[in-house]
Amino acid sequence: MRNPPKQLRARLKREALISAASAEFAECGYEQSTAKSIAARAGVASGSFYQHFDNKDEILRVVAEVRFGNIAEQLVVPSLPANGVGLKDLDVEALFYQALAYVHDFHANDTALHDVLEQRRRVDPALNALISEREAMLLQKVRRFVALFEIRQGDAVAFALHAMAEGLIHRHVFQPSPISREELLRAGSKMLAAYFERLRQGD
Repeated sequence: MRNPPKQLRARLKREALISAASAEFAECGYEQSTAKSIAARAGVASGSFYQHFDNKDEILRVVAEVRFGNIAEQLVVPSLPANGVGLKDLDVEALFYQALAYVHDFHANDTALHDVLEQRRRVDPALNALISEREAMLLQKVRRFVALFEIRQGDAVAFALHAMAEGLIHRHVFQPSPISREELLRAGSKMLAAYFERLRQGD
C-alpha cells in the first residue's frame, strides 16, 4: 500500500475516498462497488482515486487498517505501577463492561462492512494477513492486561478471555437474540470478571 501523501489537500482527498469506500462497500457490497462509484461518493473525479489507490482491493485493505486502528486505540490497558500497587482497587468487572460495550457497538454499527471484510479475507491473502495481524495486536493487549496480575499460564488465560468476549459479541450482533444489549453487557462482564477473579484467587 502507498504511503499517505504529505500535502494537506491530497491527504483530505485520500481520507474522503477511504470514508466513501467504507460506506460504499457497506451499502453496495464488494462486487457492486467500483473505483468510479467510490470516487463519486467522495465527490472527486475517478482519476483522483487512482492517484491514491491501485484498485478497490487496495482501498478495502486501507479501510480494514483504519477500522482496526480505531478499535486498538480505544481498548487501553490500565497503567499501574510496576510494584502492583493499585491492583486490588482495580474494578475488573467495570473494565470488562467498558471493553465489551465498545466492541459491541463497533460491530453493531457496521455489520455490513464487517461481513464484506470477512468474506474478502478468505480470497485476498493480503487482506487476511492484515486483519490477522491486527487481531493479534488486540490479543496482545489482553495478554498485557492479564500480565498485570502475574497469573500462571497467562497466555492461555488471555486467549480464553479474548475468545469468550469475541464469542459473546459476535453471537449477539450477528444472530437474532432475545436479550438486550444491556443484558448482554452486564451478564458478560460479570461472567468474565468472575472467571478472571477465580483464576487470580487460585493462583
